[in-house]
Amino acid sequence: MKKLITFALIALFAATAGAATQTLAQKHAKAGVRGNPTQEQCIACHGGSYEALAKQTANVKPNPHGSHMGPVQCDACHNWKGRSNLMCNDCHSFPKLQQKLRPQPKVIQ
Repeated sequence: MKKLITFALIALFAATAGAATQTLAQKHAKAGVRGNPTQEQCIACHGGSYEALAKQTANVKPNPHGSHMGPVQCDACHNWKGRSNLMCNDCHSFPKLQQKLRPQPKVIQ
């Protein structure tokens, strides 16, 4: 029984860590998206317009899609095959927003 519980905990940890570190390409593969999408393709699925996308994320403070930079290229923050990085943090410091964009794997103790 002890071995079964240990195995279950290891499996749970592996599944949690893997889900948190998936690339956008891996996450979007389920929807049939292949290759690097264009800005227009991103916007078509995620709001229809950059302004609509900004409204969808209006409750996020600061709103990454409603910034003083105006419409920014999606890949300025969202990395298709690697880890995403918040462009805002090039000049500002928004650690909580960075955490939402790039969650770390949960550690089970």
